[in-house]
Amino acid sequence: MKKYIVHGGIGIAVSLLLACVRFFGGESKSAADVMRAASDGFTVIGFLYMAFLGLGKISSDGFFDIFSYGAKEGIHMLIPGRNGEVKKYYDYKMEKQEKRLQKEDEQKEKNNAVLFVGIFLFVVGIIFTGLFYAVI
Repeated sequence: MKKYIVHGGIGIAVSLLLACVRFFGGESKSAADVMRAASDGFTVIGFLYMAFLGLGKISSDGFFDIFSYGAKEGIHMLIPGRNGEVKKYYDYKMEKQEKRLQKEDEQKEKNNAVLFVGIFLFVVGIIFTGLFYAVI
């Protein structure tokens, strides 16, 4: 429950900050502008939360392992005087998979918190969008 409160607090604070920047950066100060600023703030941050979760999910499935392996081994090849044996990609991938399986349980709760907060902020942004069109 603590993760939901922390993620929710951070998400709402950043959304309100973005809404204030958007509102006070403009010239007009009508009710429609308030609704537009709130809509932008909550929708953008909600979408970023969900995009962050999607990227984390893709990464946790091992999609980017080939890039990290290539960068790591490439850097080791550039170091002069290194006479070590090159680790095979399969061994590297299995090592990473074991580490992922150890962290899996704690990641599920965190991912659920991020997903819930992202969807909540996105829905609040859509509600403000509806209010914006109702005020116009």
